Amino acid sequence: MGDIENWNAQYWAFSTDDGKMRDANYATEFMRKDGCTIVTEEWVMNHWGWIVWKLANTVCLWPEREGGRWTFEEALKQLKYRYARRSVLIGNIAQCTAAGMNARSTNASTPQFD
Repeated sequence: MGDIENWNAQYWAFSTDDGKMRDANYATEFMRKDGCTIVTEEWVMNHWGWIVWKLANTVCLWPEREGGRWTFEEALKQLKYRYARRSVLIGNIAQCTAAGMNARSTNASTPQFD
């Protein structure tokens, strides 16, 4: 874990109990199968790197308390949380944009404020 830096964390893979390696590519596939339809490889790779880097530093700082979090499952959980937040944000932006477009579709003589 001590070798993980912010520039190389995106390439980290966790070893599971059955000896398989789970990395950002696997996380992308897993999320798509789990219904995360708008997820991209670039988005996962970016967030995977930051999550792995954060987890590595957290575990190094507090190994007794946080050591159990150094797992693929924890990284995936945080990735899904970020995806859910992103989906909500995109939905809110879409609603604001649609409202803004409706407001702008009036003629120039319409008052902007009541």
